Amino acid sequence: MLRHIIHRQKIILNLSNREYAGALQASVSNLMQHDLKVGIDAVFNNAFPEDKIIRIDKLQLNLGTINQQNFENEFKAQLLSELAKGLSEQKDNLSYADSAEELSKEQSLINALIYFLEKGYLPWYQAATTTMDDWETEILNNFTAREYQQFFDRILLKHHANEAIMQRLILQFSDKFLGALLSGAMPEFGVSWELIYNDLALIVHSFSRQTTTVVRHKIWQYILQALPDKKGNELSYYILEQSAVYFGINSTVISNKKQDEILEGLKTDIIYADFKKLIVCLKQEIKKDRGEKNGKPGKNTKAFSEEQGITDEDKIAADGNIALVDEDIALGNDGTIPDNETAAINDPGIENEEQASAKKEKPKTTKRKRDAQVIAGDVIFVNSSGIVILHPFLKPYFEGLELFAEKKFVSDEARQRAVLLLHYLATGETKVAEFNLTLQKVMCGYPLDDTLPDELLLTEKEITESDNLLSAVTNYWVPLNNTSIQGLRNSFLQREGKLELRENGWLLTIEQKTLDILLGKLPWGISTIRLPWMEQLLNVDWY
Repeated sequence: MLRHIIHRQKIILNLSNREYAGALQASVSNLMQHDLKVGIDAVFNNAFPEDKIIRIDKLQLNLGTINQQNFENEFKAQLLSELAKGLSEQKDNLSYADSAEELSKEQSLINALIYFLEKGYLPWYQAATTTMDDWETEILNNFTAREYQQFFDRILLKHHANEAIMQRLILQFSDKFLGALLSGAMPEFGVSWELIYNDLALIVHSFSRQTTTVVRHKIWQYILQALPDKKGNELSYYILEQSAVYFGINSTVISNKKQDEILEGLKTDIIYADFKKLIVCLKQEIKKDRGEKNGKPGKNTKAFSEEQGITDEDKIAADGNIALVDEDIALGNDGTIPDNETAAINDPGIENEEQASAKKEKPKTTKRKRDAQVIAGDVIFVNSSGIVILHPFLKPYFEGLELFAEKKFVSDEARQRAVLLLHYLATGETKVAEFNLTLQKVMCGYPLDDTLPDELLLTEKEITESDNLLSAVTNYWVPLNNTSIQGLRNSFLQREGKLELRENGWLLTIEQKTLDILLGKLPWGISTIRLPWMEQLLNVDWY
């Protein structure tokens, strides 16, 4: 596997005769994309150790004079020889050179993580082919106390009020990863944050009919908000208290039987003590004011809510979502939370009672003014670059799915869904890391630094219409008439590419393969794309 990345390469040929310029240009392009890849990788491997990340700002090589009659062989030999010499010089002068930087693997990973959280896509030096599961594992296997502290300082302290960053953390990363990250950043707390989250979720699910996704999002939100300011027991109790108010948990819905079931299922001493403390506080409140019927907050509960900074708008999820005393929810034998439905944001089909309620309070993705964070000339490595082939079919496709009408997407959620559907068209997969959706965002006019859900729950109609679209492509494209949908995906849609912002719009450069000769038979053009909802032109360099 190639593990080195060249951000940009520029080759200048000085020729005595223009007659052969085109042929030599094609030859060099083919050599750099195919024949020389393994050789260049081997030179890099020999130059630097695996446990270090070396970034060289610029490396200029002079290959001298090359015999045109033996051009390819001499070009390859000279390039590899000069590259080895150039890297050796960089290595010898690494401590003094301004053009080179040496980083440990763990430092490179923390930089990439923070970069992704701030921008929504990966830096050029982090391979875009990484799955989120693999990336989480790599981070946790390499982080030391220093990187965890940097995460705490550079994200939790500096950006804890940044809605987009906090939402990206919650939406994109697993509970296991978030728990490990926070435990590493706050070792003095002494308790696994994954276990704390599980205990908090168990308590909330015992009373709330909200979806698993809504409960998960809100609890992690309270955790991340509280970390910079609260300490020790005060921190965990604050999070439980906030959750109780938000989800409408009060003493009228806590029977002795339910209380015992919950306490038995809790895995951490700290939440065990906090829950008992909460029950005492709630019962003291109810003695002062019995409140309204059916467990709705009374005057004192309202005062308690205001004291904790919970607004009426925040409490909207409490109405109609409280399990009454005689409707005890059975916990599993191991105290785990029963599986609920996934987020309503991903299910446009028929709503059940919980989804209708959750619509009021589903995890939102941030919609803000564009920050123009992408600098012209920056390169973003992308997957599934071949989706540009589908561009003539996308407008009727989105219209048929009722996502696009009257020259615009019908809602922000519809545009998000369109982004995820483009990934499904290219891969057949419904779960995806946000950093693999950069091109899809561009093609749907979605801001790169706005976050997204990491999974799409498809409707039957979306599955059918997606298959119809891909079949239409193979039907119109004569050389692919006998190609399956998966064959189209594997051969053309799932291509690696480089995306960069230029003065006249985006430029997408796509990995070339032998099969690309068939692009000459494609009945429509792909060199320039501007869909009705796109704010910038997309120029494509492929074949």
